[in-house]
Amino acid sequence: MILKDGLIKVNKAVACIDRFFMAEVKEDTPPPLFIIGVPRSGTTLTYQMITQQLQVGYFTAVMGYLYGMPNIIARLIRPFLDRETPPIFESHYGKIKGFFSPSEHANYWFQWFPSNSNLGHYVEPDEINLQDYYSLKKSIQSITVIMQKPMLFKSLYLGMTAGILAQIFPEARFICVRRDHFMTCQSLLLARYKQNNPQKWWSIKPPYYKSLLSFPIWKQVTEQVFYTEKIILRDLKQYAPERYLELYYEDICKKPQEIIRNIIDWLEPIGYQACKDMRIPKKFTLSQKIFLDEIMVLRIMDHLEILKQRESF
Repeated sequence: MILKDGLIKVNKAVACIDRFFMAEVKEDTPPPLFIIGVPRSGTTLTYQMITQQLQVGYFTAVMGYLYGMPNIIARLIRPFLDRETPPIFESHYGKIKGFFSPSEHANYWFQWFPSNSNLGHYVEPDEINLQDYYSLKKSIQSITVIMQKPMLFKSLYLGMTAGILAQIFPEARFICVRRDHFMTCQSLLLARYKQNNPQKWWSIKPPYYKSLLSFPIWKQVTEQVFYTEKIILRDLKQYAPERYLELYYEDICKKPQEIIRNIIDWLEPIGYQACKDMRIPKKFTLSQKIFLDEIMVLRIMDHLEILKQRESF
């Protein structure tokens, strides 16, 4: 807590200085691309593929600490991001090794989208005042100009703000990564068990999450996965109907080169450029191993079916 409070004070202080390093926004500044999805669904692998194959800018790990000075950081790291590095397709719960590797940078976004005690990480997209997010828009546009490339952002929390982001950035594109619901639930449940306190909530908090806290952990996770994805897709369909792409983790692993070519074809018309050589392997290992016992598997599968039937009415 002391470290967190210290970081907040530091970033508020440097934010005043960072304003002097903002770039002049150009009319032809390409729109940002956001990767969103449910935790443990394959968003990090998608992030790694795009940063390897397309010429995009992205935040590195340092932004998680110095999120109050994005323009200064962008100016400092840009020369290093232009260097060709060996492809990295490994990660640990969303974290990629390397000082200049892509990062989630959640703290940057929490400046505009703080967690709410009632709604969790969800921010209602209806009747928003876009003027409240003017500084966010200018910040992203400035960083884009500094990087001299379209900006790619991946943060799971942004799935809960997709409706607002689509309005702030009317030309932005979104990639929603999906995965078999059971395999996602299993992976998320195992992540909970690896914590010192498995009862502690892990990752995205959908708007009704407090009502789930009295449930068994397996049921919390199942509803988290099901309804988080439902909310993301609902808001994308309403606020960005022609501007999002759904990808499935299973397809990404089986045919990544085809997937990346489809992404390139989708983004090139709005100013994105790809590397000439193919930097993506022909396939990734698709883990479909079941680690849970039979009783737990049946519980999760049965509850997923109940949720699907409930939503069909």
